Amino acid sequence: MAKTDHCVVRNQAYKGGEFSIRERHNERKNEEYGNGDIVKDRSRLNIHFKKCNGTYKQAFERMVEDGTISLRGLGKDPKVFDEFVFDVNTSYFERNGGYEYAKDFFTEAYKLAVKEVGGEQYILSAVMHADERNKVETERLGYDVFHYHLHVVYVPVVDKAVYYRKNNKNTELAGTLKKTIKQVSHSKKWSRQAQIDENGKIIRNDKGKAILVNSYSLLQDRYYNHMKMAGYEDIERGKRGSTREHLNDLEYKIQQETEKANTLAEKLNNLSMEIKDKQQKAIKFNEQITAQEKHLSMLDKKIVVKNTIFRTFNDIESMAKQKLFGKIELTAKDWEQVSELAKKGVIANANIKDLQRKIVSANKDTEIYKNRLELLKEDTKEYQKAKELAPVRTKNAINEIVRLGREPSEPIKQIKQKNKDIER
Repeated sequence: MAKTDHCVVRNQAYKGGEFSIRERHNERKNEEYGNGDIVKDRSRLNIHFKKCNGTYKQAFERMVEDGTISLRGLGKDPKVFDEFVFDVNTSYFERNGGYEYAKDFFTEAYKLAVKEVGGEQYILSAVMHADERNKVETERLGYDVFHYHLHVVYVPVVDKAVYYRKNNKNTELAGTLKKTIKQVSHSKKWSRQAQIDENGKIIRNDKGKAILVNSYSLLQDRYYNHMKMAGYEDIERGKRGSTREHLNDLEYKIQQETEKANTLAEKLNNLSMEIKDKQQKAIKFNEQITAQEKHLSMLDKKIVVKNTIFRTFNDIESMAKQKLFGKIELTAKDWEQVSELAKKGVIANANIKDLQRKIVSANKDTEIYKNRLELLKEDTKEYQKAKELAPVRTKNAINEIVRLGREPSEPIKQIKQKNKDIER
């Protein structure tokens, strides 16, 4: 029995903090992936139907700034962007031509995506992945088989009417329509909708009330009908009331776990990068603290010394009692202490002067040694030159001896004397 090929589209909502996670996966910016079947060498074959200008977050913020979209009325930490994944089972493309067939198929699917979101200006990125190997089909057929699918990241918007206040001073404007904005709202974009029959009429129950269905179910209908109208008549709609797409039970469970693992791996990767960054900041902060502690320790020592000196001065000044006519009176004990301090002061001054003389002398000696060192360096250079020239001159001298014949005694003496002079 031939396998039925089901076309499926999924839609997932994300918060603002998840921009980088989806971008890193879709645009293949991760160094490692939880899905080991992603073949990096084939990522060049991924096709962008719309490439993001900058990062997803930057593109989103530009749309807010230029008024293309509005965040008016959103609560705290809302879901601000969605992602379509258009899909058909792998074997469908493999049987019909592979990569080129998939490219044409998803070119048509992208047209539906533009229509669904209300215009290409609300799409941040649209990329067909051609680098994910289907392990099951690869093992079955005995060669690499790749699973083609389309990711479309977009901003869900709805028309929101903004009215002038009813108590507006201008009575003609009060309560009238001011403008219509494109409000970002996932919940309003994908709220439950009335089910429509083949003739476009609302289907109602026995009590006459409209039967509301999941808006994703209606999206599946539109995807299926759109592709059928485009000439792809050999596919079937995904099963109603099921998110199994085109997979059997085991394959579906494997895919779900793989997607969870991929998301977790990407989150862990981002978390690891944040931890490393914070660790580096902590190291720098600790270094600053250590330096500050050393500085404070030095200040503490200076304060202790200053306090000690201050107390000593106060103690000395308090020893003397002012009497009439400018005279000062000291007790015998205080006088003995003042005398002792005075003697120590005289000795300290003498030691200081002696040290100053020694410093001056040491500086002079240092200067002399510096000059000697420079002279030695010059002598060393001359010696090195002489050493380099000696072999050449010796060779020249021997040649001269051979040339002069058998009476070389006097020239040899002269040459040896020259060599000795050079080596000195």
